[in-house]
Amino acid sequence: MVDHVMLLVRFLRERGATVSTPEVLDAVAALNVAPSYDPATIRTVLRACLIKDKEFAQLFDSAFDCTFEPQHATEGDSAETAVVPEQAAAGSLAVGRGKGGGEEGQSEEGRTAGLSAAQSRAAAYQAGESGLLNLPFLASRPNQKNQLLAIIRELAKKLASKSGSRHQRGKGRVDFRRLWRNSLAAGGIPLELTWRERRKNKPRVFIICDLSNSMYAYLPFFLEFVFSFAATRGTVRVFGFVDSLEEITSLIDPADMSKSLETVSAKARVVRRGLTDYGNAFRGFYRYHREELTKRTFLVIVGDARNNNFRSGVEYLQEFRARSGGIYWLNPEDKSSWGTGDSYMDVYLPCCDTAFPCENITQLKKFADSFAVK
Repeated sequence: MVDHVMLLVRFLRERGATVSTPEVLDAVAALNVAPSYDPATIRTVLRACLIKDKEFAQLFDSAFDCTFEPQHATEGDSAETAVVPEQAAAGSLAVGRGKGGGEEGQSEEGRTAGLSAAQSRAAAYQAGESGLLNLPFLASRPNQKNQLLAIIRELAKKLASKSGSRHQRGKGRVDFRRLWRNSLAAGGIPLELTWRERRKNKPRVFIICDLSNSMYAYLPFFLEFVFSFAATRGTVRVFGFVDSLEEITSLIDPADMSKSLETVSAKARVVRRGLTDYGNAFRGFYRYHREELTKRTFLVIVGDARNNNFRSGVEYLQEFRARSGGIYWLNPEDKSSWGTGDSYMDVYLPCCDTAFPCENITQLKKFADSFAVK
């Protein structure tokens, strides 16, 4: 069921409908308490939660017919347990972009690409850890959330152990100056090799987090991974914002990231107007922290780049890129949604060394593999 909801949301976003992450969460929650799971009930619940503009009502109906009718969900299913079977995936909505020649601009190539995407996502829900690696964070149930956090913690440690220092093989390099001084006591004969201390290649990592409602469901996973991974390599500082930026490092307890976010919500002064404003957050970082950026400092930005059509502040991001060792962006949305609606991801992308869609653990690992080479 959740997989079909995500396919429906992706289709709507690709065709111009603005569907926020909180609206998706509301839709899934509403399905969990729906009195029945017949198509009419599911249609009513999802339309109420996802469609706020009447001009997209017809688009929603056609998308829903393609996405949900083949599923034939029964009243015994729930939003958590109705996992997409292969047959349903085969009848699911094609999400690939077409080249014209069909309704909503979908070609046969687009339908085929969408079918493959649906089948791939359905196949991800297999038993065991391998299935959890590809499970969308948004679709995880409470018991799965704990499993995902445990896997993330272990993965971060494994990845961090593979990198982070120079001269790691053997004991390092011989310190010839100390070797010569020590040998004078033995008549100039070096009796024992003296090794130069290893130079640690540990950068400073500044994490800038969007703490708005649209990101809140993802943050425990993102922060758990990035903080655990980066902390083994050097100094980590965390900054949060909704429309006002503040450092929240002292409020973060790596042992309990979910509780840390509750503390941040209660104590951090990150809200002024209440609408996400990346431009103002970047301006605040530029004003108070730009002098701390060096080529040994890396920025990791965690957010969906949805900016409520405020000023982008891209000029500040360009300055950060010039001063720092690199900028990495983690976005929970699929790339097909970047730059749609109020997403400024296409504006920010040229300033980033790399940007990653990160809706599951497998995608987080790709970020770590890229970051580890620095």
